Amino acid sequence: MKILAIEKEMAPVDWEGKDEILISEARTAYEFYLAGKFREMYFTEEMNAVLILECPDLKSARNLIDQLPLVKADRNFCLPPESSFYDETQTIDGVRKCSHYISDKTCDKQVKCKAHPFSELFPAPFLPDCWSVVDHKGNSQVWNIGQVTLGDPLPALDGDYAYVDSESYGSAGIQNTDLVSPVIDCSSFINISLSFKHYLISDQNSYGELDYSINGGLSWKVLQMFYSTSATNPETFRVNVPDAAGKPQLMFRWNFHGAFSKYWAVDNILVSGDPANMVSITPHLQKVSAAPASTTIFNIQCGSTWTASCDQPWVQVTPSGSGSGVISASYEVNQYYQSRTADITVNVPGRPSVTVYIEQSRSTVGIEETRDDRIVIYPNPSNGHITLVTSDPAVKELNVNIWDTRGSNILNRNLKGLNEYSLDLGSVPDGIYFIRVSAGNWTLTRKIAIVSE
Repeated sequence: MKILAIEKEMAPVDWEGKDEILISEARTAYEFYLAGKFREMYFTEEMNAVLILECPDLKSARNLIDQLPLVKADRNFCLPPESSFYDETQTIDGVRKCSHYISDKTCDKQVKCKAHPFSELFPAPFLPDCWSVVDHKGNSQVWNIGQVTLGDPLPALDGDYAYVDSESYGSAGIQNTDLVSPVIDCSSFINISLSFKHYLISDQNSYGELDYSINGGLSWKVLQMFYSTSATNPETFRVNVPDAAGKPQLMFRWNFHGAFSKYWAVDNILVSGDPANMVSITPHLQKVSAAPASTTIFNIQCGSTWTASCDQPWVQVTPSGSGSGVISASYEVNQYYQSRTADITVNVPGRPSVTVYIEQSRSTVGIEETRDDRIVIYPNPSNGHITLVTSDPAVKELNVNIWDTRGSNILNRNLKGLNEYSLDLGSVPDGIYFIRVSAGNWTLTRKIAIVSE
């Protein structure tokens, strides 16, 4: 069993004249290291000794520590009574048992995934808070925090990092070990991505695997396999995790399999996301044909409720929804000899609205602009005051529609009983417009220009 112990000064110690005992302490610790009783030794900035022991149980670990010269000679320099040892044995899949090492602090909280990335730089000597290491072989050949010291080349990573040094365990060594992240709460975020720097020196006996879980580690999915030596030293790996959006229990796992086969080093882990009330819609523009009538879609990514509306009657859109999905837009046949555009506006509470567009091409079989003496429209250009005169005494009623170049309807009017009518378009902006006049079994369209005086 692998056990973490901390040897620290419990009360002020007078170090005058203690050179001999300090030398004896170092010699004893080194002998325990050579015997395999001390797996690793570190010193903190406060000069506390961090010892990773290999002992069958906690009682044996305490007996081993009591043999250290400093502990034997001065009980003021000893192991603190609280949280001195850490160990845990875990059953994997209810069958296989392995050692499961946790960081030196109990983690009962989730890490919030923020718009600014959650990051881990692995400062030595401890496994960071809420991270864990799993030893599937039970032989203590696992992920460590620090630096690979032997090999050519060494990882070109900054400072300390997480690593498995397969060759350091010798030709008889076999590694199957996981480095497991904390639980990351992404319930309020979308567009989740992971990136990290790493360097893998691999051969036929080793490979790396990156997995993720969205249910707190109950089940895992493979994100990427690493079979070959990294192309650069270090190499940056990035991946999107779309199904992690809105999930409160995201985790990542780096697994290394090896047998006397170089190393894998990992650092600069970044997990990022966008606020869930942010809305992202693609594509920005959908171009559609004049016929037949059909439906196009826009993809929406959103972690909140949303509503959608269109400014044109010839397009009908999905009125509302929740979360990511699609917005359907059904459009009618374009009968006219000009293209038209519809604006679709999506609103999310607390966020600016987002507008996307449908552009429909003009008809090739629609109503053509031709001369027709039955209707006279003047003046053209005009200042907005237009007169329609019909020369056909049989025409008793006219239906008039006017729209702009984007297809927005400006005016609908039914005119009866006269042969001359006046229309007031003085409130519309200057520009080109289209007027369609229908009477009985004939219809014509004309282009008109509005120019302010």
